[in-house]
Amino acid sequence: MKHVGLDVHQAKTTVVFVDDQTGEVSRARSVANAELPEYLLGLEDDLRVVMESCLHSKFLARQLLSCGLEVWVLDARKVAAQMPAF
Repeated sequence: MKHVGLDVHQAKTTVVFVDDQTGEVSRARSVANAELPEYLLGLEDDLRVVMESCLHSKFLARQLLSCGLEVWVLDARKVAAQMPAF
């Protein structure tokens, strides 16, 4: 399974992939929001999509869920509080 991290903005989303088994992180790509579902569905991998809760995340999460993708929307403040300091 690959985790897909999304940094959602008004018109475009930055996409980065992390492979569960190798820990390999891909180079970030910018994708237009309107093209994002088609782009992710075209990857043919088992994906878990993770994004920070924001103004656009609720709409985008619903859109991606309706396409059959697994989607997690996280509150960055709560995640940061649970993580050890680096």
